[in-house]
Amino acid sequence: SGDYAPAEQALRSGIPLARAAGARRYLSAMLYSLAQVKLAAGARREARAHLDEALTLAQQTGMAFAGPMILSGIACVEEDPALAKRALEQGEAVLRKPCISHSCLHFYCNAIDVSLQWRDWDGALRYARALEDYVHAEPLPWATLLIERARALAVNGSGKHSDASLHELRRIRAEFERIGIRSALPRIDLALSSR
Repeated sequence: SGDYAPAEQALRSGIPLARAAGARRYLSAMLYSLAQVKLAAGARREARAHLDEALTLAQQTGMAFAGPMILSGIACVEEDPALAKRALEQGEAVLRKPCISHSCLHFYCNAIDVSLQWRDWDGALRYARALEDYVHAEPLPWATLLIERARALAVNGSGKHSDASLHELRRIRAEFERIGIRSALPRIDLALSSR
């Protein structure tokens, strides 16, 4: 929802419990989430440290539980587009085998954003299609909205914008605002302000 302070507080309470219980899979997922909180605050180095530990734990316990989402988190913090792309490719390789759904969903969400960040409009559209294919049998409103956002931002970013695409961005923004997913708004706001 974009409420990062309470999220961090909950994670900081849960991580020691997971460590004490030896729950390495859950610990890796919580470290991934803490990294996302730190990334939102601009603390890239700290986010990367949490992701590196999460990846080590996932490699010990099996990548199917959290591996793809952790690798996509690493792509989010990379400052080199080639390294970000490599992390996404590694995540996609894991996704070719059975994985837990939360990891797939987070992977595609992050892969879309990484593609948008690096102005890879075709990549953003490809990951949006992959997410759409993944949820096809059981569509999720959250995923549908992320797919619409990816497509609208790719159109806008590639310079093919129009009054209709501007209206679509505003509609998508209003829907994210209505349902309380404020973490999806900054990219939309940036696109709208550049118009």
